[in-house]
Amino acid sequence: MSAASDFVEQFVAEVRRVAGSSYRAHSSDEALSVLEAIIGEVRPRSVILGRGDLLESLGFSYWIRDRGITLLTADSAGENWKENAAQADLGITEADWGFSDTGTLVLEARPGQERATSLLPPVHLAVLSASRLLTGISPYLSDLARRPELPSCITWITGPSRTADIELTLTVGVHGPGQLHVILLDFP
Repeated sequence: MSAASDFVEQFVAEVRRVAGSSYRAHSSDEALSVLEAIIGEVRPRSVILGRGDLLESLGFSYWIRDRGITLLTADSAGENWKENAAQADLGITEADWGFSDTGTLVLEARPGQERATSLLPPVHLAVLSASRLLTGISPYLSDLARRPELPSCITWITGPSRTADIELTLTVGVHGPGQLHVILLDFP
């Protein structure tokens, strides 16, 4: 097994270890099949879809609209992005990076990829290219230090939202999505 393959397997295992669901897709058709399964499980009335070249190339927006599901995008949601994200049953984003050692996703805020998309709906689906996997946080921080401009916000996601109160009672989904699904694209 190659080192790159080891990172993929480790990432998939870590996402599952932190109570997320992880799927590998070796083609656009496989990614759409995973989306179909998640939609069948979640049964969303509305979906808010972030913007990104990867998401565009997969054709998720067309597939969702063809099923009669209300689809909100940066163009359709406009100034009401946060309100629409809070009402959506499913938020879909394109992750910028993934850390294989922890199963962590990194989302850098940019127009069309606002934080609300990954944080407000009760279910979050992130799509990540396997080529964007890093061994851990150190390579990412080194890259960030070399950038002339930093993103306005960086969101790190490790599993579904969870919190514990003073009595250490664990609750999932209070401060963010209660479900996290990750499609790892293992093709160019």
